[in-house]
Amino acid sequence: MDYKALQGSISTLNERLLRGPISDAAFAKTLKALLDTAFELGVWISATVSDPMGDELCTYETGKSIEGSPVDSRHIDEGAARLHLRHSRASSCRLDARSVDDLARSLGELALRHWAARDQGTLLPRLQDPGMPERVLQSVQEMVNDARFLAVVHADLDKFKTVNDSVGEEAGDAVIRAFADRLRNAFSDLGLVVRKGGEEFSAFLIGDDPVIFFERTESFRLRMQNEPLPAIDRPNTCSIGLAVYVAADLPANLVSTDRLLARARQAERRAKEEGRNRIRLPKADEAIEAADSVITLNDLRRSALACRVSLDSDEAVVFQTPFARAVARLLAQKLSNSRLDLTSIGSLIDEYAATLDVSPVQLSWAALELSAKVSHDGWPEPLTPLMPTPVWAAIVARALLSATFRHGSPLTPQDVLELRVSSAESTIKCGASSELWLDVRRLDSEALSIRLGPVTFEGPAGSVIKIGRPWYPADAPITGGIRRARVEGEEDLMVSHEPLSPCLLMPIGDTAIREAKTIASFVAGLVEVDDRPVRGGGLPDFWQSNLGRIVRECLRNPNITRIVAIGEEDGASQTISMLKLNQEGWNERLPDLQRRLSIGADHLGAFRKRGFAFEIVPSGGSDLLEAVVGSTASEHLGDPRTVPTINLDLEMARRRLAVPPATASNQLSINDGLRCKTLADAYPQAIQLLRSSNEPPQKEPTRRTFQEFPCFKLVLTQPFQDEVPDYWFKEQSSIEEYVSRNFTSPEGLFGKRLVHSGSQTQATRAFGVSAAVSAVKEKRPTRRIMLPVATGDELDQPLGLSMIQVLPREREGKWYLDFQWIWRTVEVLVGFPFSAIGSIRWSEQFFRSVKEQLDADGYVDRLELGQLTYVALSFHMFLDIGDREIARAIVQDATR
Repeated sequence: MDYKALQGSISTLNERLLRGPISDAAFAKTLKALLDTAFELGVWISATVSDPMGDELCTYETGKSIEGSPVDSRHIDEGAARLHLRHSRASSCRLDARSVDDLARSLGELALRHWAARDQGTLLPRLQDPGMPERVLQSVQEMVNDARFLAVVHADLDKFKTVNDSVGEEAGDAVIRAFADRLRNAFSDLGLVVRKGGEEFSAFLIGDDPVIFFERTESFRLRMQNEPLPAIDRPNTCSIGLAVYVAADLPANLVSTDRLLARARQAERRAKEEGRNRIRLPKADEAIEAADSVITLNDLRRSALACRVSLDSDEAVVFQTPFARAVARLLAQKLSNSRLDLTSIGSLIDEYAATLDVSPVQLSWAALELSAKVSHDGWPEPLTPLMPTPVWAAIVARALLSATFRHGSPLTPQDVLELRVSSAESTIKCGASSELWLDVRRLDSEALSIRLGPVTFEGPAGSVIKIGRPWYPADAPITGGIRRARVEGEEDLMVSHEPLSPCLLMPIGDTAIREAKTIASFVAGLVEVDDRPVRGGGLPDFWQSNLGRIVRECLRNPNITRIVAIGEEDGASQTISMLKLNQEGWNERLPDLQRRLSIGADHLGAFRKRGFAFEIVPSGGSDLLEAVVGSTASEHLGDPRTVPTINLDLEMARRRLAVPPATASNQLSINDGLRCKTLADAYPQAIQLLRSSNEPPQKEPTRRTFQEFPCFKLVLTQPFQDEVPDYWFKEQSSIEEYVSRNFTSPEGLFGKRLVHSGSQTQATRAFGVSAAVSAVKEKRPTRRIMLPVATGDELDQPLGLSMIQVLPREREGKWYLDFQWIWRTVEVLVGFPFSAIGSIRWSEQFFRSVKEQLDADGYVDRLELGQLTYVALSFHMFLDIGDREIARAIVQDATR
């Protein structure tokens, strides 16, 4: 940046300060950049700002004064600030003395302007000053343009009148100044701190994660509670109101600072009324509190799972609102730092709940999913302290387990946590109020019971959900607890921690996938099995990909001990049969599995040695939660530290695959596809063409990423030779069963559309044979016989096959029947070969029928099978690590 550009930047900052005050942190960052530029031009400038009493507030400078150069020094007083400005000029500086002086003065005046127009007692902008409310509002409007959330904090010293009465107004002023300094130190890096008047102060803060507002506010409250103020030699508490808004909803409603402060001031007054020295948020909407109030055993099961997730990381909490996440994080930190014995924990939790505005209400987990409310006049409602009792249960249990995980206390390895519903009735009816308790049981006796709050419960009285025993870090010397192992991350190799659950979920199909995703953050892993090729295309499930992804996930995470499949077994029957193989069956299949999964025998042996439990539960209902909670709360999970961590993804990334590009003789554009003799030739080439494509990856709602050609064409010039690719050669029985079940059978997925009567007077296939016979007899090469595969009323779930075209064609004096098959959507690794083989087999049978009819009619000219064109309107490959590794192996085999 040259001198002229620097002057322009100084002018820009000056204009910003004229519009309104900015945070100390933002100003310091901007001014530092300008001082750096000046230093690069050979000018050293130092600006020290002091208050009216001469106490230094801050110094802005870059580097040190230039050795051997005279230092120019001056003092300037203005308003609430004093400025000591110094500068020196390097011999290499190309600026003349006047330009250097102007530059130093301009930068010094920026510092003075930032601090001067403030309250002299607190060195903060004061809203009571003329024009200041409008200037602050302008600043807030500019702040929210670059943020996701805006927090408004309003803080008031508790019982300040007694301070003035006991120590005098001079000491009282010193208390207010110290209060202001602490506020500025706590919040100025997040936004603008101002003085409202008297002992009331406010802050307007921005951020992308609202949890930081709760954490910073609580840290400030604790400092006021615990750290003495020098003027009175004791702490003085404060009451705080906090309102957090979604910034995008605010700009049109920023009409005044009073309006912006209203909800935070109301919350602060409520903090005073409810006992002082606490944080309060704007009260939750009563209409929300009345919604979805009945909880069931499933809600308690979710609480039992939620409390065990990422106990050693405050960054990975699972609760769905900023308030719940903040309370979970703060309470876990509080218990971890307190190291109290178990008998004192209950009172500490109750005290902290009162401080953090936690009032559990009779709502289920689902209440947290309610959308943000807007008041009747259009002003957006701030985030509210909505805390369903089951969520509070998860937070309290999580805090206990987290403290134990970090320090080995207050729980012992023998303790068992349970959630319990209490009621005098044997059965609790819908709408009946009960109490939810967290019990800590030690050697079959009750060591501690913590009342969590009221619940409107539906289920058996005295219902108990076990959370299980505590477990400890990998290096803990304590024995008898449940342990967890550290897992390496996939990308940066940094040590991370998986959710504390031994379960790997294997949902089958969209319905089960949606259900599994609702508890995905509670379990150790999730491998999705999409059953749409099975349902919509009549294909066998791609067990090679499914099993490969399961093996990789289990080997990577030594905490997994159980695989829970969700949905109908028919949608993944081959995958499940592989998971159920006994040791003898596994050993027999081992050589084939190495090739099918592209995983070495030693790693497959390590997977089998782990002895994973397997079960399948239907989608819907409570079976899934029961299975996962039962596994997670087990007191006999073993020690995962004895299990080696094997990350096959990293091993695969180190491999190099040298595959020659397709030659000009067989590669067309990606919109056309390939021209090959046989399917065996085409299969690896099609895979390589797709996997090496520059087309941008796509992502499904289920989170699976895939590579796609929007339209792909394959021309097979000798389709009836080598129709089965090598990779599928041992799957002859599956192929024959697929063709018979879907094409040959009159009730098959495609067969019933082709042999039953359609819009013609004849069945579709019979009509096609008759039309082809006529076209050949009449020597009509322009004839194109269209055989649509009717979808019927299933327009929202169309079949994979759309249409078959039969084309009688003459080439070099011979007549051929060519075929074109149009498929709607095709997965390349399994859908492509199976559907192509089905197309070839059906075309061959169709040709025989035409030939027999021509022979019966005495037709003497020769008719031969022609070429087959295979069109996929969506030709795609999923980019899961298992699919990519199988594709790599198939292409590698073809190039040897």
